[in-house]
Amino acid sequence: YSGTTTEVDNRTTNIGGTLRFALDPATDVTAGLRWSRYDETGDDPRDTLRPELGFRRDLPAGFALASVFAEDTEDGTRTGLTFGRTWDLPDGSLAFSLGATRGVTGDLSPTGSLDWQKDLPRGSLSASLRHELTSDSDDEESLLTVVNLGLSHAISPLSSVSFGLQASESEE
Repeated sequence: YSGTTTEVDNRTTNIGGTLRFALDPATDVTAGLRWSRYDETGDDPRDTLRPELGFRRDLPAGFALASVFAEDTEDGTRTGLTFGRTWDLPDGSLAFSLGATRGVTGDLSPTGSLDWQKDLPRGSLSASLRHELTSDSDDEESLLTVVNLGLSHAISPLSSVSFGLQASESEE
């Protein structure tokens, strides 16, 4: 098989950090910054800078959150806004988020997620749905929808078994 494929050497470097500020015992604000570089042999490196600001408020049965980001890429700026809510249930949890992301082309895409988990006597059952605008190492954008189902069961205090099913669809 020698010589049938072109070998590509690449490296991705990520550096980032987040600061959390407690405004009061129930309210946090976070500020984050991430820098990424994708370097492929024969091409110029691609840099991305992403500042993000978040807000979280503890509520009686969970919390509410909001976040905004702006991602500066060589192809333009990608921005997004998300609002969400999480509930602690007697035997699990439920969470959702809704938002929108404006891609580098200027198109606005709805985003969101729905997560559910039920605690079982010796494990848990979970389901999730996620729809988001993603980008690859070349900053090519696509809409991604992912559905997950999971089951975890404790066999003993030291071991467990987990099963998962995932389906996804991507549109460019």
